[in-house]
Amino acid sequence: MVKKSEKVTRESSSSKNQDKCKDKKCPDGKICNPDTGRCVSIKGITGKKIPDRKLYPVAALVIFIFVFLGVTAFYLDITQPIKL
Repeated sequence: MVKKSEKVTRESSSSKNQDKCKDKKCPDGKICNPDTGRCVSIKGITGKKIPDRKLYPVAALVIFIFVFLGVTAFYLDITQPIKL
């Protein structure tokens, strides 16, 4: 049976763990582990357990950049075509 003091300790430690990854930046190919606050490989066992929704902002940024570059290239092609 779990004592009240242990239950409070577990709850408070889990809320502290969420704050560890709040402002942490990890290098490419790694993601912050919310349990430890360390950067772990996305392809590793722990990295695969971390929800994909944390990767959505990165994917959205990459898609935005490609769309922006495509629209820019199309606009420049229409307004200032290259004479061959």
